[in-house]
Amino acid sequence: MNEWPGLIRRLASDRVVPPFLLHENTWRGTNHWILWGYFAVATSLVLVLRGDVETLSGVYTYAFLGLMTLFGSGCMLLKYKRAALPRDVIAPW
Repeated sequence: MNEWPGLIRRLASDRVVPPFLLHENTWRGTNHWILWGYFAVATSLVLVLRGDVETLSGVYTYAFLGLMTLFGSGCMLLKYKRAALPRDVIAPW
């Protein structure tokens, strides 16, 4: 959970996700909607899978593989579609 609130905060500031997620708790200074959202997603996974750790690990495995596939595809699309962008490092195919 270390990077998850930071990612959602960045997406909200870039207006990719709704901006109400940026509201901060005045007492602690945390983005409480992001934390409650993470808690709801994590808890619902445990409840839906009835605490089966093997199935839960499979869900996280496929989610991670999908994320890495999308990241690689996005990088290749940027390299192909936006070839004129100035870059410090030039990587061959």
